[in-house]
Amino acid sequence: MNTPHGIEEIRKALNVTPEGRQLFSELSRYKLDEMIGNNMVDSTTNQLNLGGFSKLLQKGQNRQIAKSLLGQQGVQRLERLQNASGRLAETAQK
Repeated sequence: MNTPHGIEEIRKALNVTPEGRQLFSELSRYKLDEMIGNNMVDSTTNQLNLGGFSKLLQKGQNRQIAKSLLGQQGVQRLERLQNASGRLAETAQK
């Protein structure tokens, strides 16, 4: 689940049964939690100062992975959240 191609292969394999679809849904949630968690800092103040979340979709294949897991509309929502987070980071730095 580290590449968009890998996600599609797993989705195809698991979409055969209802249990597989549920498992893929759980794996998707875990992957997004991991991807976001790796970009977060424990302290809220540090997070605002560093603006780490605002760069979430700019790192590596994160954008393609998010698009594979969330779809286009989900990625657009995440981008809006990311932009708001970036503005908060800029405001906190000023």
